Amino acid sequence: MKRFQIETLNGTPLGPITFALSESGLAGLAFEGPGLQPWLARFPAASRRIGGEALAAAVRSQLLEYFSGQRRVFDLPLDLSPVSGFQAQVQAAVSQVPFGGTSTYREIAARLGRPCAARAVGGANARNPAPIVVPCHRLVGADGALRGYGGGLERKAWLLAHERG
Repeated sequence: MKRFQIETLNGTPLGPITFALSESGLAGLAFEGPGLQPWLARFPAASRRIGGEALAAAVRSQLLEYFSGQRRVFDLPLDLSPVSGFQAQVQAAVSQVPFGGTSTYREIAARLGRPCAARAVGGANARNPAPIVVPCHRLVGADGALRGYGGGLERKAWLLAHERG
C-alpha cells in the first residue's frame, strides 16, 4: 500500500490548502470546502505519515512564494501516478500555458491533435490532482469566460488576476 502524508497550509489568500505527499512527491492538493472530505478519503488514514518534512517544507515555501508574487513556476516532484494517459497529456499541455496567460479547452485539444475533444480536455482538467502547481486555472472557455474550477470560480478568478498583476 502506498503511504501518504497529509499537510495543511493555512494563511493563504485562498484559505487553507491541504496537500498530500507520497514518497515520490506531491500527490494532490485541495482547497477547504465541501470537496475536501471526499478528497481526503482517497488517502488511507492508516498510511498518513511518510516523514516527508523536507518535501512538505518545499511545498509550503513554493506556494507562499507563488502567493507573494515571487514564484511563477513550481519546481516540485510530482506523484500523479493515478492519472490516465489522456489526463497526463492534458496536464502536460496545461503546464505549458505561461504564468499570467490563458488558453482555451479547444486550443489544448488542438495542441494534443484532438481538435474535437474540448469537452474531454475540460473533464481531464477537472480531475487535476494538483491545482495551482499544475495550473488548470489558466484554461478558459472559447469566449474567454471562466468555466468550472474545483476550488470555485472565485478562486479561479483570483488566481488569474493574481498572475496578471
